Amino acid sequence: LSHPDAVAARILDFLLGELAAPSPARDKRDVARSFGRAAGGYDAAARLQRDCGERLLAMLPPDANPARVLDLGCGTGASLPALRMTFPGACLIGADIAEGMLGAARSRETACAWLGADAERLPRADNSIDILFSNLALQWCEDVAGLWREIARVLSPGGRAVVSTLGPATLWELRAAWRAVDARVHVNRFVPPARLRAAILAADLDVEQSTRDERCLVYADVRELARGLQQIGARNLNTERPAGLAGRRSWSALAGAYAAIDGGAEGVRATWDLLHFVVVKET
Repeated sequence: LSHPDAVAARILDFLLGELAAPSPARDKRDVARSFGRAAGGYDAAARLQRDCGERLLAMLPPDANPARVLDLGCGTGASLPALRMTFPGACLIGADIAEGMLGAARSRETACAWLGADAERLPRADNSIDILFSNLALQWCEDVAGLWREIARVLSPGGRAVVSTLGPATLWELRAAWRAVDARVHVNRFVPPARLRAAILAADLDVEQSTRDERCLVYADVRELARGLQQIGARNLNTERPAGLAGRRSWSALAGAYAAIDGGAEGVRATWDLLHFVVVKET
């Protein structure tokens, strides 16, 4: 009650995100270019991704003995050494749509096979992957139903997909603040958990475990937040995004709108809506 603007903005963002019909919003070529350009400085900026990856690694089946493990959307390969230690006898495969990311990953983990591939069209045979691991990558896929059909196709019977992704509340503060400035699309929006679960079940996979958590990061100001997103490749990738850079007047208006919904915190807060799933393909 002490911050009605923040409450109203959160409710509106929830309604727009959870209830709106899905629509393709990102070009895969833009996704690949953005993350490829970010590869050089990604590890220094990706604190949330590291933390989320460590949690996801802890969700791997401890007694599994897979022959083939796929890190889908492996990025710079931050999780590959831990996957190698967890499954020392497995053939480890790193896949990413961005060649720049694969180049960085190759320098970190040499005993690995590599795939430059779109997650929605994997160049792998049916029933060929025993463990599919994916940390904060699948949110960039537009055809969610097709993505999970593809995951089901490549998983072997009894295989597991252990994945994290972003939910629709991610960066709700930034999205709400921009909405007070203009009507254009400035911030990526992601798929609600109910729609993800429906796609998983429709692919004849079972959800063994799922969690949803929010993590808040604090930045000095909105420009630092924007720079942080750019450093990890997560800039605005919607096809409806405005052309060119925001001007000084827009940044000033954005800062004022952000302050109105941020509850008067030191700096600016940014929420990340983290979804984790352990999915099983029945034998």
